[in-house]
Amino acid sequence: MTLYDVFREEATEMNQIARQNALLICQNLSFPNTTRHLLFAFADGKIFDAMLNVMSNVTNALNATAAEKALATIANMSNKKENNLPMAQNTKFLSKLIEYCKLDGEKKRHGINILAKIAAGAINTAPYLLKAPGNVLQVMMGVVKDAGEDLKKWKKGNSNEFWALTFLMNLAQAEYSVKYMVKANMVGLMEPLVKQTSKECLQAAITVAYLVSADKDGSMFELLSSNTASLDRLIALLENTLNCEGDGKGAGGKNTEYG
Repeated sequence: MTLYDVFREEATEMNQIARQNALLICQNLSFPNTTRHLLFAFADGKIFDAMLNVMSNVTNALNATAAEKALATIANMSNKKENNLPMAQNTKFLSKLIEYCKLDGEKKRHGINILAKIAAGAINTAPYLLKAPGNVLQVMMGVVKDAGEDLKKWKKGNSNEFWALTFLMNLAQAEYSVKYMVKANMVGLMEPLVKQTSKECLQAAITVAYLVSADKDGSMFELLSSNTASLDRLIALLENTLNCEGDGKGAGGKNTEYG
């Protein structure tokens, strides 16, 4: 019996441990960056499809632990850029993630995080993300809005609001996304964030900068130019990346994040 066969079976008391162990094997394989795409594409994607079914099965209580492991494994696989587009092309998968974003707890955290990673390839994935059932743009904007305008009160680290903002920044890089984001008043959501001083304000400024192509009245440029702290940091990061200097906090004394 293969791993795929184990996943396909409905969870029972007899096979519960076998399913969990099979998923543990896949979870371990999803940690190294070198095996994430191989695992995702294995058997023409049948392993991923089977894990998606396990992840989505909430009616069987015996499947609960396996579902958690499946979601964590898929979250690891989303870190590989080669998986961005095929994941985005899976409507069932996107719909389930967007559904998770409306919940509380670990599922919400994973849902937002995975979508942010998929949006990193927005040049290719934006059409699929924006057309997916559930209106992912409004959902992510809602997470940021609910966190409040004062960035000092946002949760630190890998919070839901941080990854929702990362999703919006990533999505904005695609020309396809601009009209949707402008219509949704993305600039209005970003404006109070741009005016502050933090890592998140930089993300907000980058998001607005991506949308400048639709700036008919000059309001976006005015927002950026009147908040020189954000512009100065953008320029500094660009110079930093070009010179490969880093800030000394990353591997080998370098860190070019957001450059």
